[in-house]
Order: sequence, then structure tokens, then C-alpha cells
Amino acid sequence: MIKNFLFSLAVTLALISCEQRECCINIDAFADISVIEKSTGKDLLNQSEPNHIDINKVMLEFSTAPKQKQSISSISISKPLFFQNNGKSTLRIFPTTFEPLGAEHTVTIYWTDTNTDKLKFELKHEKQNTYTDKIFLNDTQVWDRNKGYKTITIEK
Repeated sequence: MIKNFLFSLAVTLALISCEQRECCINIDAFADISVIEKSTGKDLLNQSEPNHIDINKVMLEFSTAPKQKQSISSISISKPLFFQNNGKSTLRIFPTTFEPLGAEHTVTIYWTDTNTDKLKFELKHEKQNTYTDKIFLNDTQVWDRNKGYKTITIEK
């Protein structure tokens, strides 16, 4: 009886004294962008529409690498994704192409040489989690954590 008690006590103390390690890093930092024509509601990222934005010519400039425009196809890490979401053509933009992530990152989207939009990501870091707290489009807040999924529609 005493042996069972001592064994149980030893196992319990061993379990209590073990450090609990967090295994994973969770990063939730991106924005899904759709672009519509203001007057018609036409999906300007839909490559089959007339007068669409040519996704292959879109350039990105990250605040972590200023004055270094990168085409979407040349970005190797955190590559933007182009896909359909609820019937709309969508471009997923990440705030930077490398880690570690700071508290604030800006991505300038060059749709053409003269047509740009600026996304500013405010990120929060808690323990092993990094998440988007707020997103600004051209210095106007367009999303925060209370709005749910990070979808932003830009009107042109």
C-alpha cells in the first residue's frame, strides 16, 4: 500500500514538475483583396473580363524592402495567392515576405505604374501567436478583428 502511494506520489510530482512546452507558432497575417469597378461592380481581377487588371503585371513593394518592387510571380516566400472566393477573383496579400514579423508592415500594390493602393497591417504578438489586429487601406482603417474574415474590396 505504501509502495503504491509513493509510486503515485512520484508520478504526480514528476508530471507537475515538467515544463509545458508550446509546440507551434500560429501566424494569421494576410488580407484577401478583391477589386471592383465602382460604376459597374465589374470584377477587375477576373482575367476573362474586358479591361481587367493584368495580375501578371501587378507589383508589390514591402516596407521591409523599400524601393524594391517585386512581381507577384517572383515572390518566393509568402507568395500572394490568386483564387476565386464566393464568385470573386481574389488576391491574398501577406504583410511581408520574411519573418520575424514586426508590429506594423505596409504593402504598396502597384496595379499599374500610376494606379496604386497601400495596405498597412497592424499585427499583435501574444505568446506563440501572431495575428492581424487592424488593416488600413490608403490610411483609412478598413478592417479590425471584430469584422471577421479579412476580406477587403477596393473600388476603382
